[in-house]
Amino acid sequence: MVVNANWKIGSFSRFLQRRTHSTIKDWPNLPNCSNPSYRQIPGQHLHRLQWPSPPRNILLVKKHHDERVRASVVEFARHVNQAYKDLNILLEPSVIDDFKNDLPFAFSPPPHSAVSEYNRIVDAVVTFGGDGTVLHASSLFSKCRMPPVLSFSLGTLGFLLPFTHHIRDFCDYKLVFDELVTGKVRLLERTRLQCAAFNVDGTKLSRGDFSIDITNVMNEVNLHRGREPHLTNLKISIDNRFLTETMADGLIISTPTGSTAYSISAGGPIIHPCVSTILLTPICPASLSFRPLVLPESSTIQLQISENSRGSAEVVLDGRATCILNKGEYMEIGRGDSIWCVSRGEEWADDLRGLLKFNMGFVERGTRSGWE
Repeated sequence: MVVNANWKIGSFSRFLQRRTHSTIKDWPNLPNCSNPSYRQIPGQHLHRLQWPSPPRNILLVKKHHDERVRASVVEFARHVNQAYKDLNILLEPSVIDDFKNDLPFAFSPPPHSAVSEYNRIVDAVVTFGGDGTVLHASSLFSKCRMPPVLSFSLGTLGFLLPFTHHIRDFCDYKLVFDELVTGKVRLLERTRLQCAAFNVDGTKLSRGDFSIDITNVMNEVNLHRGREPHLTNLKISIDNRFLTETMADGLIISTPTGSTAYSISAGGPIIHPCVSTILLTPICPASLSFRPLVLPESSTIQLQISENSRGSAEVVLDGRATCILNKGEYMEIGRGDSIWCVSRGEEWADDLRGLLKFNMGFVERGTRSGWE
């Protein structure tokens, strides 16, 4: 009888578990995405969005382990479900447990096919968090085109977020989302970098089952010596022409968007996101004459571990470590696909003043932050 009782309790527990996890809807045959077109607004650097057919599938991407963010996602999703009957709410498989009781109308893809399904059906992405959440959303579309992105500042940093000041308290989301659905929003084009890793003989680099195929990154490609005690020797070529060989902690290849990330900490310049360029910034080079380079966005940059190097280099894409490059192996980096971000239009200058305290003296900083 004890055995039977335990079996019944165990069976009931497994039943409850299955029932709990099934509250988020399984992935049906949702309609394919409606690829929008973009046209520049005359006299501005921003663009308008035009849907060929109404959007149907919206992917929500959130910051993890934050109750305020979770509550905002629930409020937003419930509003969309009530106000837009033809719109489907999509969630990542990794956050299903966070919403198993609150959003029974949401859809979530099978984990093994999530990335390919995103490319097929997602019309727009809405992020809830900080800059890291936007970068994570970009990584979900690293092998394909990125749908338009609407980002709400609910995290730590907000340099990539268009509504850092105006919607900090998440109060105007209904108006902004309606403008996205109806095509009334203004969008800022942020370029991405496309990169791939190769062996000495030019074949694709692989480590077991893993290979760095053509991948798009939003901020930067970083080659760094990592835990190696020695500096890394890197050969740099631009458009198949040898530029120099450097001994340094590493190199950063960044987009204009990424110019205010790791690159600025390494001494790189600040570049407006609308400038068509690629930025090359050395990390602690063993030369006072190696300065950051601003290159045309049409450039193809090759970074190769020199045969003279005493150490390897770790490849980091938008803050995610991917693999180690050894002697003779190399990366090729060029312009990739763009990300179209909903924009207010003036946030870049606001962020320079508000987040970077641009050209603000110590006395002025103290006054504005309440130190006096």
